[in-house]
Amino acid sequence: EFCVWAAMYGGNKKIAIETVVKMREALKENLLRQPLMDQELEAFLATEIMVLVRFGLWDDNLKLEFNSDLRLYIAHTMFLRYARGLAFGAKCDVENAKKEQKAFHDLVPNIPPNRRKHNVTVKEMAAVASCILDAEISYREGKYDSAFQMLREGIKRFDALPYDEPEGWLMSVRQTAGALLSEQKHYEEAARLYEEDLEKYPNTIWSLVGLKTCYHALNPEDERIADLEKRIESARDLVDTNIGASCACALTKWHCSSSTTAIS
Repeated sequence: EFCVWAAMYGGNKKIAIETVVKMREALKENLLRQPLMDQELEAFLATEIMVLVRFGLWDDNLKLEFNSDLRLYIAHTMFLRYARGLAFGAKCDVENAKKEQKAFHDLVPNIPPNRRKHNVTVKEMAAVASCILDAEISYREGKYDSAFQMLREGIKRFDALPYDEPEGWLMSVRQTAGALLSEQKHYEEAARLYEEDLEKYPNTIWSLVGLKTCYHALNPEDERIADLEKRIESARDLVDTNIGASCACALTKWHCSSSTTAIS
């Protein structure tokens, strides 16, 4: 998982996908059915879903199948509902996005309190996910103020998660919020979020690209842009994806290849 997390933050889709396949192969159903293994390991199956979200592979997420045993695969099911809601939203299909949103919220109360990933419970992960999912669907409906308020709450919940390595939520909520704020030209708030993000994750390509967009929009002559360009160039040594925004949800800036990279 740590390798996947690093690849996601580094913008390396190939390594993230190759590694998450190994994770999935290790987490066979016969292992999960052993005593306590569902409690400790099942949530790791959601990592595959988050990789597809990170790199904007919406169609690949929609192709993933639900497992028939909901009780055993409750975290995977919850995350897949979450990701399908984001995917339908990104494809401008708000009606189906809201169906997935309802299914997600209906499922959350049924998550066992002891289901966890390292130090973070699935319920705590769901609290972050709910803010992002609700925000992105509100955003697609044009309810921007509501969407941004939910994302601010999502950042608070993300920051309040118990310490873990890697973190209990695999994508910085500041990167998601910054992307959508920038898309609606709220550059000052977005820049502040990116600056905060880079304090925690120095030289992550996602926030470097987002911050450059903000600085350039606020003042094309900003002397900090040249330094950002150098840092971006250095970060690109690890990147195999064309990143135009800090989150694939920012559709007008996301220039990732339209071809899918299915996990098989």
